[in-house]
Amino acid sequence: MTVLSELSEKIKPYYEFISDETENFLVFKFSLKVKEIDRVPLSKIEIFDFCEVKFFLDEECMEHIHCLDDMRSSYGDSEEYLEVSDKLEIEFHLNKQIIPNETHNPNFFFFSSLKAFKQNMKFLRVKDNTKKLFIGILDRDSDIFDSGFIKISSLDNLLSQEHNIKDNLIDEFNKINEIFVGRRFDDFLKFPNAWFGRNSRNLDFIVEKQLKSFLTIICNRVDSPNQFLIRGYKTITLKFSDDTIEYPNHFNNIIYNLTNFINDREKSHDKLVILRNTFSIYLDINSTPIILIENLSEIEHSVNYNFNLYVQDKIKLFLEQKNKLIQEYITTTRKIEDITNSIINQFRAVALSLLGTIFLSLLTNLNNAKTSSLINVVLLSYILYFIVNFVIIKKQEEQKIALLNSLESFTKEIGSFEESDMSFETLKQTYLDEFLSIYDKTRAMVLKGLVGLIIIFMILYLSNRIDFLSYPKSAIKWLIGY
Repeated sequence: MTVLSELSEKIKPYYEFISDETENFLVFKFSLKVKEIDRVPLSKIEIFDFCEVKFFLDEECMEHIHCLDDMRSSYGDSEEYLEVSDKLEIEFHLNKQIIPNETHNPNFFFFSSLKAFKQNMKFLRVKDNTKKLFIGILDRDSDIFDSGFIKISSLDNLLSQEHNIKDNLIDEFNKINEIFVGRRFDDFLKFPNAWFGRNSRNLDFIVEKQLKSFLTIICNRVDSPNQFLIRGYKTITLKFSDDTIEYPNHFNNIIYNLTNFINDREKSHDKLVILRNTFSIYLDINSTPIILIENLSEIEHSVNYNFNLYVQDKIKLFLEQKNKLIQEYITTTRKIEDITNSIINQFRAVALSLLGTIFLSLLTNLNNAKTSSLINVVLLSYILYFIVNFVIIKKQEEQKIALLNSLESFTKEIGSFEESDMSFETLKQTYLDEFLSIYDKTRAMVLKGLVGLIIIFMILYLSNRIDFLSYPKSAIKWLIGY
């Protein structure tokens, strides 16, 4: 038998003598006469080193007395104490913190009853968010509650239980912590789904804990642990009293569903607004849990209905924006085609000008001085013409970049599309890349051609202008048969 099991067996018959219990201590108190000391039922508990015994004689603490034998011997070696009728109070203090933790779970607590657990719920703290909270109940012999985060059961059952929380549940908790940064939870005890029992008994005080945790997330302001303010179409206040409330079956399921509804990284803000507005429709400025119980099922239906309408509107808007965006890419494609055609036409005009009759007619009189001067003017004019065309085509690259930058900004602004098939890079690849490639190749070819023409005409000019550079001029004479 384990230490915890042995302790449980020894104190189980004497729960009626419990005077105080916290998450860390359990106190038994006995009032009797000194001569009745042998009838103290928990005399065997002294064997545990985590138990402390205190004696009060006529309400005065006896500091030098530490056990029952000390009390007996204080009246001498004989049995004189059996004749003493003085009032005696004995307190047994069990320090739960130093009891060996045989579950090997840092989040382990035990209580004498569910009632004691209920009274101390708010004082519990989780030390490791990857381990379940184990609550051992001494007066029970079966499982009571299991949410995946919290396990309430008999003490013996917990000793063999798996204490790691499943990864998908940890992800749920971490996700809601990321979404609601302003109300970050130190541990999962403030996470509503941690109090949702899967196939477990519907304990009203646990359902209320789940509900309050949920309200803490969705409300605009927590005025007190029992009062929550929500602003929607109107401002409402939900107040809890100390009265016990019986929650209907599946009430906890609705809270669980609504918690999952807002636990959405992409649409949490919009969903929260819908939820608050819906709450404010069904609740009044001063509402109670009873009113919430009467309306929560309708609230859930309305929330889902309103969200579906919201989604339909978003889809309609998305399709409109998508069509508008695609049309913008098509328009940009046409503009890039126009730029490409402009470059081609520009180069065609340059080529045609080279075949002009003025230049061909002047080549027949290269030895004439007057004609030679005129040729120099023509050559310089062509050089200047080619340079101007080179600069214009070079500047057209800036026009292309400006078009793409404008289109990228428009893509981001029109709806902040997060869908992979509607991103700027994807749409650019689908509609623009082929035309951009044609444009880049055409532009590079024309620029190289213009550079070549500028060099050739510069050489022709120098050949005609300076006698010792006569080779190009001679080559042209030979080429045309002059």
